[in-house]
Amino acid sequence: MEGEKRKLILDQLRKVIDPEIGMNIIDVGLLYGIVIEEDNFVIVKMTLTTPQCPLSDFFLSEINTVLTDLDFIEDVRIDFIWEPKWDLVMMDETAKQGMFGRM
Repeated sequence: MEGEKRKLILDQLRKVIDPEIGMNIIDVGLLYGIVIEEDNFVIVKMTLTTPQCPLSDFFLSEINTVLTDLDFIEDVRIDFIWEPKWDLVMMDETAKQGMFGRM
């Protein structure tokens, strides 16, 4: 059952598009982990492309909105993680090709 929930969460998170990059946070490599608690509470561990990124409030709002659309989630917490720092190598290969051509 947790595997199904995790897949649904990932599908929802793919709807969150980084407006500066134009790709979803999964493919960009911003997601570091998901913790599903027993009390319908989800913790999203993620980073931003830089600690000074002005979009943290945007991501907080978008992630909360898409995840609470799922029936089994009542509350969401987003933990921003700064180590390891985000790097282009964290991007999905398809996202890299879409952004930069063949790398």
